[in-house]
Amino acid sequence: SGLDITASGAGLGPSDQASFYRKKIPVVAFFSGLHKEYHTPRDSAGRINSARAVDVLAVADSILATLWSDPERIAYKPLGRGAGRRAMEAYAEAYIGIVPELLSERAGCEVAEVAPGGPAEKAGLKAGDVIVAWDGQDIESVAELMVAVHGGKPGQEVALKVRRGRKTLEIEVVLTKRKGG
Repeated sequence: SGLDITASGAGLGPSDQASFYRKKIPVVAFFSGLHKEYHTPRDSAGRINSARAVDVLAVADSILATLWSDPERIAYKPLGRGAGRRAMEAYAEAYIGIVPELLSERAGCEVAEVAPGGPAEKAGLKAGDVIVAWDGQDIESVAELMVAVHGGKPGQEVALKVRRGRKTLEIEVVLTKRKGG
């Protein structure tokens, strides 16, 4: 298929599969990556990579056909630790202004992009930084950062511990209100 495929248990968010998961129905989601306009009012159908979508659908069809042919292989498995469940409850009102690197293998939440003029940029965060703590709470994954942002409020000042190369930095960021979310 020409696709790089990574399986991850962090696929739950406030998306279409969330209502099924809450009813203990097994879910699978296919995702082809983020861009700066993802889930913003500026996101549009024109951003869909049709050729890649065909490849993703072919892989999804093959995987789902295999699972469907053997019902014993399909089982609901709770995520545990609450991160995925809490992250899918609602979109965050607060906004930090980063795009996380979803395929990072590092502990923490690696920053793929920083929104120009957003709270993260104003605080000094940069692409490649890895957020490892939020107000003293360890952050071990993108899902854990999502939960922290979801619990935040616009105007709240948050102390981040960030790894930048070999340095560990303390950065204060002031969350803002999500626009159009």
